[in-house]
Amino acid sequence: MAVAVGETTAKWLDESSDSEPEQEHGSPQKLIRKVSTSGQIRSKTILKEGKLIKQTNSFQRWKRRYFKL
Repeated sequence: MAVAVGETTAKWLDESSDSEPEQEHGSPQKLIRKVSTSGQIRSKTILKEGKLIKQTNSFQRWKRRYFKL
């Protein structure tokens, strides 16, 4: 996972139970992330932020997430 986040957040996200598909050698994978609201988020006051745990669609696993409101 290549996301620019704080050191503490990055460690927490690495502990997530989500499993990303492993990439085979010789098959490049292109990841593109677009953030259309990045300017709006930074200009507003953060009301709450922290960790949450949510259930997957199949209700068999739990995913850890970091959020900001």
